[in-house]
Amino acid sequence: MDADEKRVAVYMRFQHQPGILELKMPGNYYMDFVGRKVGWSLSEVYIDYGRSTQEFERMLGDCRAGKIDLILTRSVSRFSCDMVRCLNALKELHGLSPPVGVYFETEGIDSLQFDLKILQLLQEIAIKESNNKSKYMGGQRHEHIRKQQQIFGTEGQGTQAIPRRRHNGFGNDTGKTEN
Repeated sequence: MDADEKRVAVYMRFQHQPGILELKMPGNYYMDFVGRKVGWSLSEVYIDYGRSTQEFERMLGDCRAGKIDLILTRSVSRFSCDMVRCLNALKELHGLSPPVGVYFETEGIDSLQFDLKILQLLQEIAIKESNNKSKYMGGQRHEHIRKQQQIFGTEGQGTQAIPRRRHNGFGNDTGKTEN
């Protein structure tokens, strides 16, 4: 391999397993994108579905083994479902010798352009945000239940005593359409 050649991997994440045509478009796009860059060669395409991280972990292993110099991905949210996990991976990739960069296409961010201290700061912010969101969501659910019990006069009777709403014309007990 030439010293100037970059071995580029593509990482994609889909909410559900796409059909062959849905995979073909981004696959062709990235093959063309890498092919137009002088000195770049496509190493491999890694694809995860839903919350699976199997291919993500395999890609990180290939980075540790020195098989990848740069990872292309559509966006930060497609790189990892969890910001803390994303930042941990970026820190690890930044610390490899040589470091492996991640280019987030939508945001136009090259991870190697950031100082490691900035990544650590972002990680701390993400951890605090995640903790705050967990506290908020838990408290918000309990507050919602308490208000519903007050509205229906069912305090102390548990959540079973809150009347269920009708959705789209369907009743709750029989499942039959109501007019």
